[in-house]
Amino acid sequence: MGLLVAILVTLAVAGSIMWVRPSRRDQRITRIRRKAMENGMRVRLLDEKLTGAMFPWLEDYRLYVMYESHHLLADRERALRVFRLSGQDQRHELDILQLDDYERAMQSGVKSLVGDLEIEALVVYPKGVAILWSEQGDEPAVEVISALAGKVNEVANEFATS
Repeated sequence: MGLLVAILVTLAVAGSIMWVRPSRRDQRITRIRRKAMENGMRVRLLDEKLTGAMFPWLEDYRLYVMYESHHLLADRERALRVFRLSGQDQRHELDILQLDDYERAMQSGVKSLVGDLEIEALVVYPKGVAILWSEQGDEPAVEVISALAGKVNEVANEFATS
């Protein structure tokens, strides 16, 4: 009987320790976010209010994270603008014709960099840019996100000055 109690206590202690330990997914996301912060990016979790204001098409905002870049030279005259990248393949021809030059330039400018990353949207604002990403991938994807932020900033600055 004493042996059974000892085994149960040991299992309870071991179980609680294993429960507190981060999973492989949590460790991967931590590495990705640490790498992004080393590259000078700010990682921002979405909340319901921000999602409703900027990304109303998102069904579950908890699946996405904004990677913001404030260290780029940004034109202070540019306005806040959200560019949705997901679902572009399903757009109707008439919807594509209604895109303005800014959105066309943004989509064509970043298409080659996005590749198979699940980038949901790009956000341009006066102090920088942000990438809405589902964090699928690994640490090398952060380099692509960083390069993408630079490209988005270039295109945004071009349209702010014109």
